[in-house]
Amino acid sequence: MTIATKGSTRPGVPFPRQLNYRSNALFHFRAADALLTHDPVDDVLKAVTGEAPTFSRASVGGLACDVFGDVRQWGQAIPRIKMFDIDGDGYYETSALLMETAAENVCLRSGAIQTGPWANVDVPAVTGNDAIAPDRSVTATKIEDDGGASLEGRDQDITVANDSTTWCVSVFVKKAAAGATVVALRLQLSVGAAREALVLLDPITGDILTGGAEEVDVGVIEYGEYWRLWCTVANDSSGNTTLTPALFPAWRLTGDLGAVASVDAAQGANHFWGAQVENTTFPTSYVATVAAAVTRVVDSLGYTILFAPDLDEFTLYVELARPLWADLADQSATQGLLQVGDTNGRMSIYLDPSGDVITGQMDTATVDRTATVAIPSGDPIRVTAQFRTVLAGGAVKIGAGAGFSAWSADASALAAWVASQVLVGKYGTSLADAG
Repeated sequence: MTIATKGSTRPGVPFPRQLNYRSNALFHFRAADALLTHDPVDDVLKAVTGEAPTFSRASVGGLACDVFGDVRQWGQAIPRIKMFDIDGDGYYETSALLMETAAENVCLRSGAIQTGPWANVDVPAVTGNDAIAPDRSVTATKIEDDGGASLEGRDQDITVANDSTTWCVSVFVKKAAAGATVVALRLQLSVGAAREALVLLDPITGDILTGGAEEVDVGVIEYGEYWRLWCTVANDSSGNTTLTPALFPAWRLTGDLGAVASVDAAQGANHFWGAQVENTTFPTSYVATVAAAVTRVVDSLGYTILFAPDLDEFTLYVELARPLWADLADQSATQGLLQVGDTNGRMSIYLDPSGDVITGQMDTATVDRTATVAIPSGDPIRVTAQFRTVLAGGAVKIGAGAGFSAWSADASALAAWVASQVLVGKYGTSLADAG
């Protein structure tokens, strides 16, 4: 069996051959609408169920690109269809289903940086609602360093736990024309043993430079007329309970990414919008806040199928855009991709970035078996897991672009196939463990 995937709207174009997009989410799935089996007599694929998948997310969704390349926020329980411009022609013609784990934005007034609890660093000139933001609203905030004697910007103190987890801060910065000054995003942890992370951005080119002592990962993602700049810092259980992200429009003179030290004489302005602070190791899709933190809960997609009682061998297949976190130093927890099964037994595929592998797993009442393959380079990632002699005590092997692994040892047999649930994009050690 395989999850069906819709073809590109442009025949012959692979999905997603990303030329101007870098996934900032966990992963994007091709649209899937039926579980299929292969009929060897007629050599055709046939649907085994007519049911449509059931999607759930008990919260608003983060931003995702629409057909015009603009980002929009999706309502509660509405699946997010992310559009891709795979050939760089400016038309976003290829769709994919965006699935993410839960995340909370604890940065208040995230789209209104001109208001409290944001505060001035020195005395910048701040103008709210001064430019079109990535979501096409006129809500971007202009911050201008016009003093020439010290750094000027905006920051916000955020209470965090005294632990050793990682925090990710991201913000949208408007692209700039020649002559624009270098922008900075600074993260400071305080109260205990102070920690600082820093990333500089040339808003003309999108080039970045790290400059703090404790940043773990940094990056920049292109969104139309904006860059999304992000940086992570790890707390250390030393008593730090305040995280302060700060935005500086003129850290250094124009085009000067040759060093990280600030230049007080630099003067300049830029527009900022969509600040996000989340207890994660990489930026997830932006969720707007006002007076309180907002949580985007996990996306869930699934539906029930009826197996033929003698179905004994099958294949699971998933195609996804390369996850942003696949190449990071501080990698994410295990992420489920696809599962078929119930309490009688489960067949699943999940990514284990901490081990740099993709795992195919057969869970039974007694003996479970797994097979692994290294996460391949390149984009997209295509994963196939094969399961054999399931009803007699089966085995699994998995492949991801460079051939299959060996078959696992035999697992215990399934009691029988009954009505089973197909789950896509749940999260946890295995799909069944996720909330």
